[in-house]
Amino acid sequence: MEFEAFTASALADYLGGIPEVRARLGHFDDAGDLDIAEVGDGNLNFVYFVTNARAREHSVVVKQAPPFLRLVGKTWPLSCQRMDHEVAALRRFGALCPQHDRRFITSTNVAI
Repeated sequence: MEFEAFTASALADYLGGIPEVRARLGHFDDAGDLDIAEVGDGNLNFVYFVTNARAREHSVVVKQAPPFLRLVGKTWPLSCQRMDHEVAALRRFGALCPQHDRRFITSTNVAI
């Protein structure tokens, strides 16, 4: 399957299908109810800040790891499993510094 970076509507649909994320974001019907900003630096991953437009205290950060170096493109392939290692490291940091602990929901190439 060809990799595609999320569009706002595709990301809203994806997040709407994950009960834990729906609970964290609060009620939303579609992408129009969410403020979605792609904030990645363009080098490696796609990073999105997603906020409920009606309840700004409800937000998540979504990181999408393409199977290549974003800066260079498909000529520089990377493993999507790198996200698993990053999440494992962040969970370990959370155990060491519980005041900064965050919850992570992951799939092969997406971390929330």
